[in-house]
Amino acid sequence: MTQTSLTRELRDFLSEHKYTAIARPKKAPEVILLARRRGLLGGQSTFAVVETDESAVTLDEVKRLRKVLAFHLGFIPMLYELGINLVIAGPNVDLSSDPRQYVAKVNTFWAMVQSVYLLNTTSLEGTWTSSWGQVVSGRIQERVAAKIAEGYQLTRAGE
Repeated sequence: MTQTSLTRELRDFLSEHKYTAIARPKKAPEVILLARRRGLLGGQSTFAVVETDESAVTLDEVKRLRKVLAFHLGFIPMLYELGINLVIAGPNVDLSSDPRQYVAKVNTFWAMVQSVYLLNTTSLEGTWTSSWGQVVSGRIQERVAAKIAEGYQLTRAGE
């Protein structure tokens, strides 16, 4: 599955689950797909597909993406929550990095990284994780993992 076909497949899949593709942030040109679903109480769930040529995915980079996406989406802290799900893909992505270090450990009532999928588009392998207690969003995260697993050998971190 190429980067282009992965992005197209995820866009179509997320639209089936009431996510809408929206304009990508200018401050993060590596985001090649941004889709969100708004909740009844104002909260948002967002999936971002990020294309990278770097091998190492760093915590600082994930924090930068979280901040850029939060402000791009007009997020207002303490008013509602924003769940960010990152699909980071590229030909050199190092899968030895544990994605559990990138997800929220507790609910901060800010923009939280809820799941991270690391995909190597050369080896067609990947690893992923999600944060604690995601009752509603956990189902879509599992479904996205299953969709990705159609084209990648995907494992859940820690299993």
